[in-house]
Amino acid sequence: MKCKTANKKLTPYFNNELSVEQNKTIKNHLKNCESCYNLYSELKTTYDLIEKKETLKPNPFLYTRINQQLINIKNKENQSIFIPVYKKVLQTVLLSFVILIAVGGGIKLGSLSRIQQEKQLLVSQTTEFYFNDLGQEKIEVFLLNE
Repeated sequence: MKCKTANKKLTPYFNNELSVEQNKTIKNHLKNCESCYNLYSELKTTYDLIEKKETLKPNPFLYTRINQQLINIKNKENQSIFIPVYKKVLQTVLLSFVILIAVGGGIKLGSLSRIQQEKQLLVSQTTEFYFNDLGQEKIEVFLLNE
């Protein structure tokens, strides 16, 4: 028997799923072929590790808990349809109100600034008038005083 054919039949051989004749031929091949025997021993080690692994016990209340969570979600969705619409409308109204206050405040601040600029212009014109005495005095007196 070829190694390729024997390798394909190692798992059924280990699980005793082969006929008596095939079982004998695989057993003889494993005695004669070291590489196939090593592969069989690795397979056996793997199965032994799997059998030793602890299995989880099913939780008897898992289905009821999941089912209750799904029912709670459905109840929340069906509870009130108008609450999300109410929240959206309230958010829109509040946002519009804040924008109106911001625009009105900006206009008010802008007009205050313009009024202050006009007052400064009037003051600067009057101060220039009072401090412009150079035309009446000589330049020498002005330079000596500084």
